[in-house]
This record gives sequence, structure tokens and C-alpha cells, in this order.
Amino acid sequence: ELPCDISRYVTREEFNAMWSFKNYRQHLTHSASVLSDSPAKAARALLSDLISTTDRLIEGDTAIAPVQLRFGHAETLMPLLALMRIPGCYLDSDDPATVSRQWLDFSIVPMAANFRLVLFRGPKGKIYVRSDLNEQAVNIIEGDPRIYIPWDEAKAYMLLRSM
Repeated sequence: ELPCDISRYVTREEFNAMWSFKNYRQHLTHSASVLSDSPAKAARALLSDLISTTDRLIEGDTAIAPVQLRFGHAETLMPLLALMRIPGCYLDSDDPATVSRQWLDFSIVPMAANFRLVLFRGPKGKIYVRSDLNEQAVNIIEGDPRIYIPWDEAKAYMLLRSM
């Protein structure tokens, strides 16, 4: 029960500056930036696996469970989301002030962050996919406002991103 009021030692502006530096560091080391897209490119194998596993499930491969769970940390999720260019997770800027306003690590990967692809079969058998980030639907194809995307379109986009 020791008092732990950080405001005795650090002003709100100083605390925000410390967060901004940490956020910028996260952006540079775990995302894609104008300095390097290597972190995002490192997620290519994971994205390829997500695509192939989903295809196998759709094709009826009984070795694939209908629910696939993968667990990772923020340092795994941030590169994947940047590679896929999920809204808010990709920013092409080297300006720390812009990054601190538009690429928010606490919003992208809060504690217990999660990303999911949910498949739906339409009345005529067509497969659709929806992506959710932290329980909120997000656009899976950059610039496309649709939430429910035909799997073949989403797959084609993700294949391009995984190369």
C-alpha cells in the first residue's frame, strides 16, 4: 500500500512525451514506416498461413478445426496488422507528432488485443469474411468500406500483401 502517485514526479506533459516516445518506438520496431517495412514483412509467413488454413477449412479439410486460435503478443500482432494495412494500424510517416496522433499503440494492441477473421456462408454457398480488431469490425481491404467481403476478394488482397 505504498503511495504511487506519479504526478508528484512527472507532469502530464512529461508523461505524455514519454508515452509518445514509446509509441513511436513501437511504430518503428513493430510496424511499417517510411524508414523500414521489415517488421511488417516479417509477418508474411503468418498471413500466408492464415490464408492457406482458411482455404483448407473452406475446402472441407477435416484436419482443420472450424475454429483456429493463434496466440501471440503485441509484437506479433502489430506487424501482421500493418502488413494487412488494417485501418489505424498502418501509417507511412516519420514524423513523431503525426505518429502520436494517428498510430496509437494502446488502441491497436491494448491488453488482450485480438484479431479475428470470421467466415460466413451466404444463402447460395458463397463464402464471406469479416475481420474484427479488438471486437470491432474493421475493413480488411484497404480503401474498401465493406465489412463483409467475398472470401475470394479478401484472399486475393491478402495474397498480394503476403508477397
